[in-house]
Amino acid sequence: MTFGEKLKSIRTGTNMTQEELAAKLGLARKTIRMYEAGETIPRFARIYEQLADIFGTDITFWKENREQDFETTATVAYGAEGRIQAQRLIESAAGLFAGGSLSDEDKEEVYLALQRVYWEIKEEKKNTTESK
Repeated sequence: MTFGEKLKSIRTGTNMTQEELAAKLGLARKTIRMYEAGETIPRFARIYEQLADIFGTDITFWKENREQDFETTATVAYGAEGRIQAQRLIESAAGLFAGGSLSDEDKEEVYLALQRVYWEIKEEKKNTTESK
């Protein structure tokens, strides 16, 4: 996940507005919007440090894109239940793709369907968040 994706997922998952986060960080709301849109990233280390403090993560989470970021984001945004659901989804998908009885064509269709759902929900959340 990119910095902007993590920020938006966690911010919206914790029911925080862009204005509220901007105030906590001492930034303009436009800066938060630009972060979330992937137009820019923080230039100062203090922003990463403040985000880590606000959301209870480590600084590395914000600075790097790691494989476990999806689970961390789900945990911070949606609590322990979100982490469990994320882990179950990953495990189910891994089992399906690794050794399930689906043909390669069917696996491809499942993968594409998951991608479609992801992008549809992401767009829906974007429209909902922008109207706040």
